[in-house]
Amino acid sequence: MASSSQKSQGLEISLDGDKNATVGKRANLALQVEDATIGQPIRDVALQVKAIATEHNLTVFDYKGIPDQQVKLTWLEQFFDGSPHKIEVETTPLPGSNH
Repeated sequence: MASSSQKSQGLEISLDGDKNATVGKRANLALQVEDATIGQPIRDVALQVKAIATEHNLTVFDYKGIPDQQVKLTWLEQFFDGSPHKIEVETTPLPGSNH
């Protein structure tokens, strides 16, 4: 499993999962959002996730969801070619959120 994280605007977004996907097999991926100042997971947030094939700048996956009981958004994704992809995440506070 690979892990990467990025901090922005007081949030830390972590992506965990399969670092290298195999064509024809589903990759396991999971996102978690934390309050960067206190290090606590945030569950009252909507996550817009996009997988973009960088070779042609083509969005091949687009999904909006919220974290589960483990405060993660998890999914399986199957890549159909061997080109590199990037994952983009946009966070939006849910109504009544403190963040």
